[in-house]
Amino acid sequence: MSSSHSGFLERTFRLQERHTTVRTEAAAGVTTFMTMAYILAVNPLILSDAGMDRGAVFTATCLASIVATVLMAFCPTTPSSSRRSWASTPTSPIPWC
Repeated sequence: MSSSHSGFLERTFRLQERHTTVRTEAAAGVTTFMTMAYILAVNPLILSDAGMDRGAVFTATCLASIVATVLMAFCPTTPSSSRRSWASTPTSPIPWC
């Protein structure tokens, strides 16, 4: 990534202040995306084996993930919770604020 992009990201997100780098945050974003995609694919398969409708489970998983992620976005960051995930699914615990 060019230094102008890194400088913009540093100014916008104060990465050094938070003891992180653009590379670390990019890796975290890709990891979160892959995890969410995996859960959206696997959760309906597992629950459909238990007799639940696969389409309904997929829709419920998507909706629950959206609601949980929005809730996480509005939780205040406190010193004890400054390092937490910003995405949540029905299969991951939500650290309540």
